[in-house]
Amino acid sequence: MASPSGKNGLTQAYRRDTELHGGNKPEWVGKTDWSECEKRAKEWFKTNIRERAEEAKESFHYDTGYRFYSSIEHSDAWSLSSYLDGEGSGTLHVNSTPSDKYVSLALEHNFAVMATILYKVCKHFSIDYSSYESQLDSAHKLFHASE
Repeated sequence: MASPSGKNGLTQAYRRDTELHGGNKPEWVGKTDWSECEKRAKEWFKTNIRERAEEAKESFHYDTGYRFYSSIEHSDAWSLSSYLDGEGSGTLHVNSTPSDKYVSLALEHNFAVMATILYKVCKHFSIDYSSYESQLDSAHKLFHASE
């Protein structure tokens, strides 16, 4: 088996994992078919993130989470406007200090992401999900109780 070629982040993943194992090659490295990884990576990059979300039937997480977080991360006009304050005062203030403004929103969305992953894993492995469903619904309601 060939070693990671560096394309598509495989070398970075290999180096990071090797560092985590004290410089020793983890067992999985020898078992990995790197040419197959490269082939799959090339296929993966033929579609964009929106298309992948649609194919996985997870457009909700793309629209609700990914687009919102990308707006903040890449500082588009909407996210930059959140730094401006002074409405009605006649003076515009720019506040670029760290903020926890979106933490509750991120926590709530990530709860939904984790619940979706749990559901899909249970479904894939035919694990009875019914006992978790009511517990997750109750936990989700707790997020809204504090509002």
